[in-house]
Amino acid sequence: MSNFKTGFWALIVMVFLAVPALHAEDVGPEMLNMDGEPTPLKNYIGKGKWLVIKVWASDCHVCNESVHEMIALHKERGDKDISVLGIAVDGYDRKAAVEAFMKRHQVNFPNLIDDGAIVASVYYSAVGTPWIGATPTYLLFSPEGEIVAENLGAISKEVVETFIAKNECQRDSALC
Repeated sequence: MSNFKTGFWALIVMVFLAVPALHAEDVGPEMLNMDGEPTPLKNYIGKGKWLVIKVWASDCHVCNESVHEMIALHKERGDKDISVLGIAVDGYDRKAAVEAFMKRHQVNFPNLIDDGAIVASVYYSAVGTPWIGATPTYLLFSPEGEIVAENLGAISKEVVETFIAKNECQRDSALC
């Protein structure tokens, strides 16, 4: 539970940080989907819904412990206003480990596979600092496709929902 508290405070602090603007049209590199087909991130970002990108690895203990949070978020809100996209940084040569993780946890959101290079590039473009390779890492994009937050370490479904609710309230006071 302490990982979620730490994630909560880290995410709340990010509300006050200036995150460099990164828009869907800036996200060009392609990762591979589970069928091995090149798939650009822009297929997911800026589609009128909030997008939580969870960067994970199949051998990451914290990823294994915390994945249920994003599964629940996608189940409850995926058809409405928040989507989750996973990016496994195991590399495509470890696809079997990625698939085993997804099966073991009954992952219900789409996933792409990268070796970490594209994630590092996107992270640097979005946040302005190098990605240290930590998993899990979260990137949150607004419905318009602009990155609004990032977090290294586990976070809960409630933290994401609270952050989005506060952000929407700041954008439109009628939603408060």
